[in-house]
Parts: sequence; structure tokens; C-alpha cells
Amino acid sequence: MTLIRAGMAHSLSSNAWSKFLRELHLREHDLRELAYLYAIQKEESKHNVAKAYPLFSKFEDKSGYAGYITTLYINFIEHVHHVLGQCVAALPAGIIKLDHSFKVPKFMMKLNGTVTFSPLFSLENEFAQLWYQSFVPTKSLSHVRTALEDISKSLEDHGLPQPNLGFTDNVASDYATFVEIFPSLSERVKAVHLAEFSDLPRMTLPSHVIVAICTTEIEIKTACDSILELALEKNGGIMHIGFDMEWEFTTAEFSSSSRRMALIQIALPNAVYLLHVHLLKQLPSPLKTILTTEKIMKIGQGIGADLAKLARDFKDFKLPHKNGKKYVGILELGGFAKFKKAVVKANASLAEIGAAVLHKHISKETRISEWNAPQLSENQVTYAALDAWASLEIYNALKVTPTVGIPLQVAGPVGQLVSLVMWRKEVAHGVIIPQPHEFSISVGNAITSLQVSSTKR
Repeated sequence: MTLIRAGMAHSLSSNAWSKFLRELHLREHDLRELAYLYAIQKEESKHNVAKAYPLFSKFEDKSGYAGYITTLYINFIEHVHHVLGQCVAALPAGIIKLDHSFKVPKFMMKLNGTVTFSPLFSLENEFAQLWYQSFVPTKSLSHVRTALEDISKSLEDHGLPQPNLGFTDNVASDYATFVEIFPSLSERVKAVHLAEFSDLPRMTLPSHVIVAICTTEIEIKTACDSILELALEKNGGIMHIGFDMEWEFTTAEFSSSSRRMALIQIALPNAVYLLHVHLLKQLPSPLKTILTTEKIMKIGQGIGADLAKLARDFKDFKLPHKNGKKYVGILELGGFAKFKKAVVKANASLAEIGAAVLHKHISKETRISEWNAPQLSENQVTYAALDAWASLEIYNALKVTPTVGIPLQVAGPVGQLVSLVMWRKEVAHGVIIPQPHEFSISVGNAITSLQVSSTKR
């Protein structure tokens, strides 16, 4: 057992150990059979009498030699399990390393044709000692949160320091949960923003904007009714709102790339509503009215794809089509920003548009997160509210921006900026100046008046 444990610690696979032990067991069987045959030969030569002797049992004979102990390691672990638990509880964890592996569950049996577990979660300390391991349904840390809290308590009970450094391949998603469980991970840490546009001032939610988190169906209905009342006060006018959605992603081999819709964000100038729809079986009627009416313009980046995702997750929701073609009551922020010449591509990200229009950095650090968690973290609330509110702010800034790049249909006003374009390239630019019907020029000592002939265009 000491050799096996040492071999596994140095990456000697279980398959290699299986072959190694079988080879030794076969040798032991052959030596014992040879000793048995020598004993028979000695007996016969001593008495000089022929006698029938039973054959030496075969290697695989379970009622005889029964070679190759296949359950050695399992039996050993069960025997010392209570001792191992005490030893693990006393292990240090100054540095923690966690990972989700999808290789092992592939070899597990399915339950009625369905995969029971997707990844295997493992947590090691700085000495590569396994602190915790468990099969889990998804990569969400909510499945192992209780175990992680127990680890923190065990370290405290044994007088060991809490973790001060952690390694994970998904920092954006895991950070918030781990800092909540192990606050020591955030001590003496200065955030360094390496994201695109991080050199710009970071965009934050103004203090006058109220964030309302709605988790029950009644709370969601009440919030949507309030929004519809404000829309009615427009007296036939169009109400503009910022709009966004959040849901979880997974890289599991046996599941789709995205989980069910978790959160819908609706932003007004002074309030943002976060509607936690993950546990709802169907969308409340007031919410469906907001999503489908043309009187409320929903503004967001990639909003068409978001609504299509919502329709897939909630079968009672029908996309707001008009004549079977285009969505109604929505404004694609990327297309609008391109029309206003703020960005080059209509599929530009919200961060790109925010940097170009507002000259602010919209952080996307919390985008990959546990949006299905029963209670959102402070970082999640701030991120979700800011994304929807930023869309509304960008629209308000773009709508007053003069539109450029449109061919002149009639004579432009004096002072209008214009460009002369040939073969899709700008060859000249300037402004429109007052156009007199005639002007005078000097020719020698004489002054001559020239008439100007102009067309309507």
C-alpha cells in the first residue's frame, strides 16, 4: 500500500499499477505451483509408489488459489476511512487549487440512459494534497458551497490560516463565491483591470438610480405593472427602456452550452428592475406585455438574440413579430450606433459602444457568473443593473448626435458638414457656405458681375 500511494503521488496510473500487481501475483502463483510439483516429485521418489495427486489450482480459481487481489485498495480505504477524514481535516490550505474535470464522469454508468453527474470537482492545497472531491451536476459552485464553508471552519478549528491565494481556470465566475467563503482571498489585494478600455474612467451606477431585485412572481408582477403605468402616462408616446438578460453557461460535454434564462433587467432613467425568472414556469402577463408592446421600446445590444433565447426557455412567450418578419418594439443598440457612425460594426459589444459614445469603461468581469443562485451577490447586482442602464444612457447620447454619412437629398443648410466621396473614398470635405445668385470679380481695372446658376439639388 505504501508503494501504491507513492506511485500514485508521482503520476503512476491505476492501469499501470494493475498490470504491475498482476505480474507479481502471476509470478507468486507460478513459484507456489513449482514448489508443489517439487514436493510431489520428492514424495514419489521417497516411497517409490505412483499416486494420483490433485492439480494445483489455476490462477483465476476463486475457490482455489484466487490470485490477483482486485479490491485491495478499496478495502484499505474503507478500513482507514475514519482516520483519513481526521487527517484531511488537519491539512493546511494556504493556497487552494480547484478544477472541474469532465473526463472521469464519461466512464460512469448512466441512470435510465441519463448522465447523473457532469463534472468531478476537486480542491487541492499547496502540497497537491486532495482536500475535497465530489461529483456534481454542473460547474456551478452552489453544489459545493456547503463543503467549502466546512473547509473554512475546519481550518479555523485547527488553528490553521485561511487561504490567501487561489488558482482556477474561471476566475470571473468563481471569484465572487470564493471571496464570500474565504474573505482572506481579498485581503491586501489591489484590483488590476486588464480588460479592453480599462484605461477609460470606469462606469458606475449613479447614486440616484434605485435597483429593485424581484425574486417572486408577485414582486415581478408588481414591478411590471409599475412600468406599464408609466408607459400609459406617455399618452400615446413611446417609452424607452434599457434591456438585458443574464443566464449561465456550461462547458459540460453532455449538456447544452447555455442554461435556462435566469435574470431579466429593465432600466428606467431613475430605476433598474432585476427580475429573477429562473424558477418561474411561465412569464407573468404584465412582463409579456412589456416585451411585446410597440409602445415600450426595448433597447439593448443583441436584444433580438436575447428574446429568441427567452422564447426557447419559456414556451408560453411568443416573439413580437410584425408580418412574420421583423421584431417590433426593440432597438438593436449596435445597429443604431453604427448608423450614427459611433462604431464600425453593428455587432460591436456593449463595452465597445460605451467606450466610443460615453468614453467610459463598462466592466464585464462578472458576466460569467452563478446567475441561478438563490441570492445574487453585490457584484452581480451591480453588473446586471449597470448593463441595462448603460444601454439606455448610450441611446440617449446617440439620439442627439447628428447623423452622418447620409447622401444629401436636397440642398443642405449653411454650415452643414459635407464630404465628397468617390469610389467609396473621401476625396474632399468642408462646409456649405452661403450661395449668392451673383458675385463680382475684378478683371484688370474693370469689375465684372457673374451670375450663378444653381439646381434644386
